[in-house]
This record gives sequence, structure tokens and C-alpha cells, in this order.
Amino acid sequence: LLVETRPKMVVYVKALDHLSVFLRELMTRDSATVNEEVATTRTIVFTLVIAAFAIGGLLALWIIRATTRPLTQAVQVARAVASGDLTMEFKADGRNETGLLLEAMKNMVDKLSQIITEVRSAADNLSSASEEVSATAQSAQRKAWPQSLQ
Repeated sequence: LLVETRPKMVVYVKALDHLSVFLRELMTRDSATVNEEVATTRTIVFTLVIAAFAIGGLLALWIIRATTRPLTQAVQVARAVASGDLTMEFKADGRNETGLLLEAMKNMVDKLSQIITEVRSAADNLSSASEEVSATAQSAQRKAWPQSLQ
């Protein structure tokens, strides 16, 4: 045992020591690589989260503006119509709910303007007819009264 096995065991133990040192070096090197990749991944994820929040915020602002502008315009039109102003010009484009609301309000304003024009025309015609009836009545009344009363 001492003559044959012991020298082989010493060589074997030295080889195991070298293997152990080699494996520690590999683990240290791989650990550094893993730490670098974790740091890189953390930076990428952090950047993507910030970008997602920024894009989400911009989309939210765009949606809010796209919704509130037509609604604000509809409120202005409704207030103008309520105050009697039917001359308000506005665009009624879009196929969403607010666009359809503005289109309906435009149709309402146009129809109200048309009705008011017709009512004015009828009132003018009625006024003219009333003046003619009054003139005819006065003329008929003068003819019926004796000359001395006129």
C-alpha cells in the first residue's frame, strides 16, 4: 500500500485539488458573467417599464383630448343654440359617438334655422296681408261714411 498505492493516491489527491481550484475559477468567472447579465436585464426591464409608462401616458392624453375636444365643441354649440345663436359654424366629422353627436347638433341647428326662416317669412306674409286687410277696411269704411264726417 505504501509503495504502490500511496504515490498514486498523492497524484490523485493533487489532481482533485487542481480540479477543485479549476472548478472554483469557473464558478467565479460564470458568477461574474451571470451578475453582468442580471444587471443588463434589470436595466433593459427598467427602461422598458419607463417607456411603457411614457407611451401609456401619451396614449391616455391623446384619448382624453380626442374625447374632450368634440364634447367641448358640442357644449359650446348647445350653449349658443340655447342663447338663440343659430349662426354658429362647426365641423361635424368623425364616426365615433361624439362625432355623431356633433352631426346631430348640426342637423338640429340647420333645421331650426330653416324653421325660423319659414316662420319669419310666414310672419312677413301675415303682416303684409294684415296691412292690406287694414287698408281695404279703412278704404271701405271711408266710402261708407258720409262726406261730411270724413
